[in-house]
Amino acid sequence: MANLSAADILGAAKSKSAFSKPKAMKFNPLREENINDHIISLKYSPDQKWIAAAGISGKIHVFDAVSGRPAHSLNAHTFGVRMISWSRGGEFLTSAGQDGKIRLFETNGFSEIETLFAGSDWVECVRWSPHSDIFASAAGKKIRLWTANGELIHDYPDQLSTVVDLAWSPASDEFATACYGGLTRWRAETTVPLHKYQWKGSTLVIAWSPNGKYIATGDQDSTVHFWIVKSGKDLQMYGYPTKVKELSWDSSSRFLATGGGGAVTVWNCEPSPQGTLPMQLNGHQNYLSSLAFQPRGLLLLSGDLDGKISLWDIGRESQFQCSANLPGEITNIVWANDNTRFAVSDGDGTVRIYSIE
Repeated sequence: MANLSAADILGAAKSKSAFSKPKAMKFNPLREENINDHIISLKYSPDQKWIAAAGISGKIHVFDAVSGRPAHSLNAHTFGVRMISWSRGGEFLTSAGQDGKIRLFETNGFSEIETLFAGSDWVECVRWSPHSDIFASAAGKKIRLWTANGELIHDYPDQLSTVVDLAWSPASDEFATACYGGLTRWRAETTVPLHKYQWKGSTLVIAWSPNGKYIATGDQDSTVHFWIVKSGKDLQMYGYPTKVKELSWDSSSRFLATGGGGAVTVWNCEPSPQGTLPMQLNGHQNYLSSLAFQPRGLLLLSGDLDGKISLWDIGRESQFQCSANLPGEITNIVWANDNTRFAVSDGDGTVRIYSIE
């Protein structure tokens, strides 16, 4: 294991003033809607027809992605929603709930297909494969694989502790799960683990690089891990001010943006992050709560607990572009596939759509 210290992360990388040469880019507000609920999950559909916002009350609100107008309201769960996920073509929407259920909807009218039981009182996550019409769920120690019609394909062996996150490979029908003790890599075809990446610690979030080379994790002990998929070796970056829950790769897999404090820390992973110093993007006064690279390119959006959103261009010497201050904490930032529009949600229940000019 290779380590970098807090001095490496927070002191040695002397970033240029983030606000020294602001560019002409700006946020153009297009639409806003309030659902009167704390929004925990926000997603564009892959076909770009819809934006779905899930609240902690258990409802899912669906908006027209072009106009931003409300289209559907779904009573998904008796308790809060944990996560929503679209199928690869946008024909299906699933939700994971704190009531132990998975709700499966078809998006031609948004009628419910099935209510599925994930194996525990609390469903932590549900995610569709980007390559096939199957999805995986994690609830307690249970991992299950399902068809698009809600039929159970596999019930995987119980894990040693609660599964906290799940991520699909960008290249194949493999997925990785995280619980205390490390990661496990699985194939959709079998219940036998493909590989185990052992580490005595608690992972919070998984982010698989688009080129499939790395699996990055944000961790409870204020570290970031880079797991090399083929070899199983790992690099650990430590010294963040708080636990790391925010990770975002750029589309080329060269840069990984991480939270875990008030500064955006960006690692250059080409050819490897080992022995490199990260960029530090300073401009937030409170801890970060969301990070999102655009689908193609080096524009990066960051949001914090005070409601501030900032735009950075990692490919320019003067990275900072513009910012806006919103009333509530930022809970989600998601880009549209056109590379210029994005949606942002806050703790006060408002979904805002912007374009970048």
